Order: sequence, then structure tokens, then C-alpha cells
Amino acid sequence: MRNCLQRAATLAALVCAATTVQPARAIDWDDAGNSASKLWSDNGNWNPDGSPANQNVNIGNLANAANDMTLFDGGYQITGLTVTNGADVVNSTDSGATNDFELIVNGDTSVSGSGSSIIIFGGDPDGLDTNNLTIGSGGSVILNSTTAQGTAVVEVDGDSGTGLLDIDGGTLIGTGRVDLEATPGVATTLLTNNGTITANTAPTFIGLAPAAGTLRLNATSANARFDWDGTGTTATILSHTININGNQTLDVDISTGTDGYGGTMNLYTGSTLDMEFGWELDAGVINANTPAFGLIIIGQDPFPGPGATIAGADWSMTGGTVNIDDTWDTLILQSNVNATGGTWNVAGKLQVDGTATFGAGTDLAPSGNGAQLVVNGSATISQTSFNWDGFLTTEVNDGASLTINSTNIDTAVDGYDGTLNINGGTVTVGNAWELEVATVNMDTSNSDSDLSGSAITVNSSAATINVTGSGASEADINAELIVDAALDVNIDPGTTLDLATNSVNVTGTTWDGGAGSRLRNGAATINAATTYNLPGGDIDLDDGNDTLNAQLTINADAIDTSSPATDGVDGTLTINNAGELAVNLTGDVPWRMDGTLNYNGDAISGVFISGASPVDFTATSELNVNGEGAISSRAFFRGVVNINDAPEDLELLGGSTVAGNTNEIDGGTINGPGQLAIDSGQSLRGHGTINAPIRGDGSTSQLIAADGTLDVNGMLVSMGTLGTSGAAAVLDINAFNTNATNIVRLAGGRIQGGLITNDGANGINGFGEVASRVNNNSRIDAEGGNLVLSNATSLWDGTSNTGSLNAISGNLELIDNAAYLFDGTVSVSNGREVFANGFELEFEPASTLSMAGGAYRSTNATDLGGNVDATAGVSTLRISGSTVFENNSQTTLTGDLQLDNVRTIVQAGAGFAGGGRLINLAGRPLILEDGANAAVEVDNQGVLDLGVAAAAQATVGNLNAGAGAEMNVDIAGTALSAIDTLAVSSIANLGGTLNLSLLGGFAPSLGQTFTILTALSRNGTFAAVNQPATMPAGLMFDVLYNPTNVQLSVVNSVAYTADFDMDGDVDADDLIQWEGDYGLNGDSDADSDGDSDGVDFLAWQQQNGSGVPPAAAAVGAVPEPATWALLAIGALALAGLRRRAGGVR
Repeated sequence: MRNCLQRAATLAALVCAATTVQPARAIDWDDAGNSASKLWSDNGNWNPDGSPANQNVNIGNLANAANDMTLFDGGYQITGLTVTNGADVVNSTDSGATNDFELIVNGDTSVSGSGSSIIIFGGDPDGLDTNNLTIGSGGSVILNSTTAQGTAVVEVDGDSGTGLLDIDGGTLIGTGRVDLEATPGVATTLLTNNGTITANTAPTFIGLAPAAGTLRLNATSANARFDWDGTGTTATILSHTININGNQTLDVDISTGTDGYGGTMNLYTGSTLDMEFGWELDAGVINANTPAFGLIIIGQDPFPGPGATIAGADWSMTGGTVNIDDTWDTLILQSNVNATGGTWNVAGKLQVDGTATFGAGTDLAPSGNGAQLVVNGSATISQTSFNWDGFLTTEVNDGASLTINSTNIDTAVDGYDGTLNINGGTVTVGNAWELEVATVNMDTSNSDSDLSGSAITVNSSAATINVTGSGASEADINAELIVDAALDVNIDPGTTLDLATNSVNVTGTTWDGGAGSRLRNGAATINAATTYNLPGGDIDLDDGNDTLNAQLTINADAIDTSSPATDGVDGTLTINNAGELAVNLTGDVPWRMDGTLNYNGDAISGVFISGASPVDFTATSELNVNGEGAISSRAFFRGVVNINDAPEDLELLGGSTVAGNTNEIDGGTINGPGQLAIDSGQSLRGHGTINAPIRGDGSTSQLIAADGTLDVNGMLVSMGTLGTSGAAAVLDINAFNTNATNIVRLAGGRIQGGLITNDGANGINGFGEVASRVNNNSRIDAEGGNLVLSNATSLWDGTSNTGSLNAISGNLELIDNAAYLFDGTVSVSNGREVFANGFELEFEPASTLSMAGGAYRSTNATDLGGNVDATAGVSTLRISGSTVFENNSQTTLTGDLQLDNVRTIVQAGAGFAGGGRLINLAGRPLILEDGANAAVEVDNQGVLDLGVAAAAQATVGNLNAGAGAEMNVDIAGTALSAIDTLAVSSIANLGGTLNLSLLGGFAPSLGQTFTILTALSRNGTFAAVNQPATMPAGLMFDVLYNPTNVQLSVVNSVAYTADFDMDGDVDADDLIQWEGDYGLNGDSDADSDGDSDGVDFLAWQQQNGSGVPPAAAAVGAVPEPATWALLAIGALALAGLRRRAGGVR
């Protein structure tokens, strides 16, 4: 801008010089006859000679001035300037190196003619200040801001307020600033381009990149307008051209108003068009030519250079053409553009950094083999037909979006064959399209990459989707993906691909992922074999409802590990006939089904879940089986299973029968009416409810209650093993027959519920409790622990009377409350026990009690009417009541049989055989009834009694009487039938005590003899003999021990009043008897005074040893009274000592 003080001084001088304004004179540059001096200050260079100040200056109009370069070397004011014929006007004497000057033209300035120019170097304030400036054809105004003098400035101010810069066939070129400072009151064109505007900085050397520079077109007034494509009325107009050369910026700060650009704009390498105000391209051409700086080798394409940029205000395109003609050319749309018409010819790179809208009337036409579309902002393409894959690559970067609303994206089959790189941006295609020989790369390094819109159909096996990057971001395909050709999907380690609706219709599609990768498959329909292959990654099946019409194989580290970490498949999974889900997770860990799984099969069984990983149907899950289906992986049932078709079944094929590798029911419910089938070699274990008929295929199938109650309300069709496992296990089952099973096996816990008809060959086995009523037509075996049958209504030998009760490797307890007539078999192994608790198990003639070193125990008296076998070791009968070996029973002792009963009775006709011993334990009575024949070795350690209330004759094989044994013999008369007689078929080894009793008031006479025992051979004697309490006075039985018998002979007795134990002598045993009776009773009463006291002790003392009969003592010397007193005192003293001693103990 003009210096205001200087202008004011000049005006004052003019006023003082004259009272009227003198017309300006013209002065011409004549070069003083080709003078070496080109300075304006050299007056000889002018015609007429003198100074050009305040004159109209013409340079180039004279012959000598043509093509002459003139240098104004001072601050000049002139009234006009015309430059023609190749002449130049320069505002510096040294090309701007050290000086520059301002030329003020208080009128019009024009430059025209080929080679004519005004060259302005940087100056302060302006290099050229003129009212109007016209750049005619061939002329140029050159601004050079590359020197140390700074920015070159041309000011056009127009004193009339309409100062015009008119480029009329000429050129405005360089870098610097053009200031249009006129201030019109209405919108007025202050800059017209009927020629060429070029932003340019010459490079230092040809081929090198020029320094960056800016040509700024600036206006002071908001009413200023820039007519940048001119009027087209001047004959000399060559074009309406704008050139922005390499690394240059054309900064247009003047509004173009409503004037659309209809000229030609050439944008070169690294250039920028920066518009402050909105503008329009209506008929013009924009060419982007951006090869790399450097020499171009003939025959070789240049490398791409930095792109050309359109920046600044929003603009519109209603017509015209944008050309990016070569693969090395790039146009960057940094400002926002709305294209509703025109053509974009793109053979290179079109880069959208702002917002670009390509409307229906626009032709965005990529071509060639290297076209690229790069979106860093937002691009919307709505033209009817868009040849998308004409762009070899499309790149949508972080935060950017590309929306394609075209009806067709290809001119042929509407398919995409290019490369689409989504690097954290979003691509939305509004109409269905096809993915052909194409690659989609989705990078999630910084942000989510999103492919959205209408359905995408893959119809080429050459199509590929690649997911790369890392971090929390993911690749989202939110459009429906229809795979009609084998698709190759690659998910890099640590990345996520999130699908919306998708369907796979051909085989061969594999979704591959690395460690830490994740695939969210959305709502998938699998119509052909498909593999999700993400070893070390995870699959999320939660994002939609999936339908499998073919096999889907999942190889991954986990299914659904997203928050919450224990998340399962929450949606609805439908597997139709021929569909299958095969899951193989790292370490064969289970996968969870939290939602609903519907299987729709037919009458032919098909596997719908398989793989090495178990499926966990959680508490919130529901499995609906329609038709016949099978699960070949292990399955855990915690939710609801509905087997909906009565003729069909759900078959469990997975796992084994080994605990920890079985199918499990954990609180779940399985409903019919269809059957639940367990395959051979498979098991279902746990607790829950089964309301469906249940079938086991083969003898190795299992249904086992564990860890709670398993309610089986459906019919048991068949099963290999039915049972329990663990103390907490309860099998609550409806009535069933064990012939539907291979075995009922308890391993702890309890079986309860309906009647168990035990017809199965292997019956009921194990340990625990059977609370159900049992009709035992087969066998019940206690093994591994205690087996308790607690239902008192059970039929212990069944309706067939053939059932067996066996304690094999455990104890068997039977609980009842009434006597039961038993015709079956009880067997007891070594160290084991069968216990009849609360009742008599009465062994009928057809029964067998077999013991091989074990015990039979009962709380009640027991009749043994069948076979009793002691086959090995030492077996025991332990009965809290009378035990009767009944007539016609048969006892065979291969081993020993202990009698630990309250009382044991052997009836006549009870058979005994074998080489074992019948051992009557200490303190236990053994009663041999009249006629009894225990034809085995009897080892009596208790009490052997012949008969009960009458004399009896009985037989044994051998007899061993231990030291503590007792034998009771009753005599009721002299007849043999009135005498207890024991016939020992072999050897009698005597010992213990013989207890004699007289029955029926019988009083034997002196000299009578009674045989009470016969034997093939007798050894030993009775250690003690207790005489009958009713033996006549003065008589006693003398025991005669003969080689083959034992007899009792009636003899006179020597009465010993101190024979307190009544064994015929007075010894230490009688003292012990007295000590026990002293002061308590009269059982040690030697003096017949009714008590046991010290006097009785003196009698014992006197009779100890051989003893003195009381009669003899009476006949002998009777002690004097003093002696009696002494004895009494001694007795009292002894009694006192006795009491004290007792007190001390």
C-alpha cells in the first residue's frame, strides 16, 4: 500500500506549484542510443531527456527501447506506465539482492507484447503501486520473493474506487502478493483473468524441487470480486489459465462470487490452491500433474511426486473436468467439495482429506492400471453407475468414511475386483454388490475399520479379507456378507473381525486367525462346510442368531471370552438337518451355550454337535431337539433340554465311562416325549431331572447319579449300568426292572423311588442305600462298602423265591420289620457280613446261607431251615435271638462256623457234614435237641446243653471242650431216654465244667450208674463238676472217666459245710466264693444261720484241704467257752480286716 505521508506531501507540493492542474506530459524510454546504463535516474535514457517523475512513461515504444531491460533505481511517482515490445521494468538494480524500490503510478499501468514484463522484487511497502493494471497479450508481471528483500508486492488501488487488475491475454507469475485495495460499494470485479496466473518459483537447478512459495491474491473490500476465467471478449486471449507450479501455493483471498471457473487450472507437484471463499467449477478443467521432481528418463514412467492440493473454503462442481491423467499424479481434496456435475478422469491418485460429495450427475471415472482413491476425510459417491474397481486400490484411513450410493459399482456384473484398504475408516455401500477377484484389507492399528451398508456377495474364490493391526480396535463388517465362493479370511494375531449377518453357501471357506485374534461371526447362516480356524484366538458367537445347514468347524483357544469373562453363546443357534457345529478348543476345554439351541433333524440320526471340546449347556440355556439327533462331543446339561418328537431321540456319543470324561447333568432338566439315548461306551452322570424315556445302547452305557439327586421320571427303556456315585448321590427313579440294564451299580449314595423288579442277570451291586422296594428275583451284591436295603416291603427272594443276597467285598444290610420266609440264597465272603436288621430272615427249606469266612447277623431269632454252608475260613452266625438249625436243614462245613448267638438250637433231623468245626463261642448256649446229630467237630467254648426241658440224646462228630466250656446234663430217671446222653462219633476231648441237674423230682439211689457220654475215644476230664441242687442228702455223683465213655455213679457224699461252690471239696475256690458272698447273702453259709459271715470263714479254715465233716467235729473235742470267744473275736477281727481291705480297694 502507498505510504500515506509521502502521498500527502506530494499533493501539497502540487497545490503550491500552480493554481490550476497541468496536464501530464509523456516521456519515452529511448535508451540514449543503446546506452549501457539502464537506470531510470539516467536522464539521457529518456526522450525528452529528463526525469520520468510525474509523467506518463512509455517503455518499448521506441526502436531502441524494444527488448530493453530498465531498472528504476529510486522511489518514483509517475502518472502512467506503458510497457511494450519485449521491454522490461525492474524495481531493483541487482535483481533484488540488496535493493528494491517502489514505483507509484497515479494512473494506469499496462504491459503487453511478447516478452514485455514488469519484474517486482521484494520491497517495502510495495514494489508497484498503481491505480489499474492491465497485463496484455504477451506481457507479464513477475513477482519474485526469493531474495533477501522478502515478499514482492503489487498494489492496485484505483483512486476512483474501482482499481482493476485485468489479465488480458498476459501472465501474472511468481510468488508474492497482489493487494487489491479499491473499496467499491457493491460487488465489483477487481481482478479479471483473461490470460494466465502462475504461482511459480524457479528451481535452483533444472530437475530439482523448487523452493516453496506463495502467490497471494488479496482484496481489502468484501465487495471485491475475482473473475478468474475472464470475459472472453478480447481477441488476444489465449486462455483463462491458472498454473500452480511445483511446491507453490496460489492463495486466493478474493471472492469469486457466483462466477464459476471455466478456464484451465494446472496443478503441479506439491502445489496448493488455497481459496478463502467458496467457489465453483462449472465448465473449466483442473489438471493434476505431479510427477516426482527430477529428470524424466525417456521411455520410463516417472515416480509419483507430492500431490497437488485444493484447500481452503468449500467449493462445488456443477460441470467441467478434473484430470488426474497418469498413475504418478495425485490430487488432494483438502477442502470440501460438492460435485453435482462434471467429470473426474482419474488414472492416478485422488485423495479426499475433507468432505467430497460426488452426486448423481457427476462422472467419477477411474481408468488405467494404477488409479487410486484415498479417503482421509469423508467421501460420498452417488452417481448411478460407478466403476469402483477402476480404482486399483481404494484406501480409507483412520477416522475417514467412504459412502457409495451408486446403483451399480461396476459396468459389467456389478462386482468389485480391486483392493480395498480400510485403515481405521468406514466404507458404506448403499446397494448390494459383489466381491470378485478382490482383496479387502482392514487395519485396526488405531481405530475400528468398518465395512457397512447393503449385502456383499463373494462370488470368486480369489476374494480375500485380511485383518491386520493390534490393540482394542476391531474390523467390523456390518453389511450382510453372502459367501457364494470359497473366501479366504485372515485375521492377524491380536486383531478382531466383527461380522453382522453373513451366510456361507459353498465349501472351502476358511477364516484363519493367529494367537489372540478374535472372530465375532454375527448372525451367520452356514450352508456349506466352513472352518473358523483361530488357534490361540477366540470366536464370539453372541452377536446374532446363527443357523447351520452344514458343518461349521471351530478351532480356537476359546469361544466368547469377552466381558464378562465367563460369557457364553447368548443368542439363538439353529442347527438344521445336515448342519453340525464341531468345536475344538485349546486343551479341549468346554464351550458354553447360554442361549437357545434348536436342532431340526429328521428320522435319521445326525450329529449336530461334535469336536474335542465338551459343550456346556448352562442354567440359562435351552436345547430343543426336533427329529433324531446326536451329540458326539461330551455334553454338560445345566439348563432345559426338550426332545420333542416321540419316535425320535437325542443320542449322546461323546466322552467315555471314566469319571471326569463323561457327559454330565448338573441340575438340568431333560424333557420328552422323545428318548434320551446314551451310546455304548458312554455315560451320563450327575444330578437333575430326566422326564424323557431313557435308553442305553449296549452293555457299556451308563446313567449315574452323582453330587445330588437325579430324578428319572421317564421310562427306563434300557441301560448298561444304572447307578450312583458318591455319598451325596441320589437316584430317584420310577418303577423299573433291572432286566432293562446290564447292572444296577451303587458307588455310594441312594436309590429311591418306585418298585425295582430285580430280574436282571447281574442285579443290584455296590455300596450305598437302596430305599426303593425291591422284588429281588435275581441278586443283590454288596461290593466296595456297605450296601443297605432300607425298604421294609421288599421281597428279599423275589416272587420267584430265587433271589440272592450277597456280601462280596462289602457288607449287606437288610432293614425290615416283620419276619420274612426266605427261599433264596445269602452268601457272605471273607470278612464281610449280611445283616438282617429289625426282623427275622427265616431261611426256608429251599434257602441257602453260604459263608466263606464272613458273618450272618440278625437282630431277631432266626430259623435255619435250608442249606447252611461254611465254605472257607472261619464264618460266624451272630444272631440276637434263638438260632435254630431246623429239621431237614443241611449244614456243610468246609470251613469253620462260629456260633455267636444268644442261643443256638440244633433240632433232630438237622444235617451236618464236612471237615470244618462248629464253634460255640464262650458264654453262648448250644442246645442239641433230642435226636440231634451234629455230625461234625463241635468246639464248645460256651455252654453245651442236651435238650431244653427234658433229657435228650444227641450226637456230634468230635467234641472239643475248652477250659471255659460248660456241659449241662439232665437226669430224669434210670431209663436211657431219661438221661442226657451225648454220643461223640469220634474223639471227645473233655475240659471245663460239668453241670448236673435232676429233673422231674427224680432222686437217684446209692450205687446207680448213668452213662452221659460215649465216644470212640475220650481224652481229658472235666475240671469241675457241679452236683445237682436237688441231690438227696448224703449222696453225690462220682464221675467215672472211661476210655470210651463218661459215667455218673451215685456214692455217699462227705458233707463239707464249707464246700461253698458245691464241687465236693473245700479249697481256694470256696474261699473266693465266700469273699464274694460275705455280708451280701447266705450262699456261703456253713453254720446254717442264713448269712455269710466270719463264722462261716472259720468253718472254711477248719475244713480247707481234706476238711473235717461237721459230724466228726461235733463228736471231737468241743472248744471251751473261752476258745469260742477267742474264735469269735478272731472271726470278728478277720471280718474287720476284710471290710477295711474292701474299703481300700
